[in-house]
Amino acid sequence: MLKSILVASDLSSRSKPAVQRAVQLAEGSGAALCVLHVVEDDLLEDRMRHEIRSAEDYLTDQVAGFGKPPACDVAVAMGHAFHVIGE
Repeated sequence: MLKSILVASDLSSRSKPAVQRAVQLAEGSGAALCVLHVVEDDLLEDRMRHEIRSAEDYLTDQVAGFGKPPACDVAVAMGHAFHVIGE
């Protein structure tokens, strides 16, 4: 039985089916869902804040469009995607 699901999105159209499937799995199993996007940390501070807000808004809307499960978090982290997702 699934307890939690992590799905990473690069905000591309290729990530959309993965997010949709993760939402379906979470709804069907009652698992907690975390949708994660990583913003590279080499941006200027103002640009980074803008990217984070935009990604949070985009993913929140995307998940809601698929029927947001009760236990769902949208997280946007800074760093290198390879390392952040692994952590």
